[in-house]
Amino acid sequence: MMRKNTYYIIFIMIIMADVCILPCFADEKSSNVIAYIGKESITQQDLDELTRNVPEPFRKAFAQKALERLIDTYVFSKIAKEKGIDKKSEFIARLEKEKARILAEYFIEKNVQVPQPVSSEEIQKYYEQHADMFQTKDKIKASQLVFKDQKEADQVKKKLDAGESFQSLLKNKETIQASPKSGDLGWIEKGKMPKAFDEVVFQLKKGEISPIVQTALGFHIVLVEDKAMASKKTLQEVEAQIRSRISSEKQAQLKKSYIEKAQVRIVDETYQKKETNNPFIFPGQSHK
Repeated sequence: MMRKNTYYIIFIMIIMADVCILPCFADEKSSNVIAYIGKESITQQDLDELTRNVPEPFRKAFAQKALERLIDTYVFSKIAKEKGIDKKSEFIARLEKEKARILAEYFIEKNVQVPQPVSSEEIQKYYEQHADMFQTKDKIKASQLVFKDQKEADQVKKKLDAGESFQSLLKNKETIQASPKSGDLGWIEKGKMPKAFDEVVFQLKKGEISPIVQTALGFHIVLVEDKAMASKKTLQEVEAQIRSRISSEKQAQLKKSYIEKAQVRIVDETYQKKETNNPFIFPGQSHK
């Protein structure tokens, strides 16, 4: 159901694309031509423009729908013009609404959603006031062998205690009945794994192998390959991140100021936001 809903939302993104694109004239020998409608052509650039707001993983899958829309746009807009539909008052009224929407989006894109000036003092202040955001926890780089049965885990632990290589056993995990969950864990931050796992594994030194640890997933034997202690990222490391965040906050405030100046009021309680930072409800203003 979730995948179906995702596809539906992305399909709507294509249908509601910002720009209505008509095919362009192109040389029939052009390598990027996808289709022809009479003497008109649809190019890969046309298709890319129409799908630019679709997330990359889904873009190829929905290219066919985008191509169908381009064809519909050309064929039926031409027929509509021939029938004089573009002169009808109903169409003109609808066109004015679309122009207003596009004009608003264009203004926001060019005047609001642009990088806002951020001073070094603002970055320093943000860094100091949000210190927890830039604090990293203890981390380990580890590999594990996991077993469903404790007897199997005990047998492998004895082999390790006798000097057998952890990596060698891991490479041959099928022969020792290890679970498919066995393997490289990469870097793990403290607090991300089950408590029983953390309490044992984070006490180990680099190169040490853990005793058997039981969790809901089974019986674990863990090799700690490397460790990194908790630390705070330097201002230089996070400066670009902070600048971007402050700029985004200023953009939101700028948009809010425009809305406040317009004296927008939502009077239907169904659509009113209850948060105190609702830009449509101002201090001292009733909901109605």
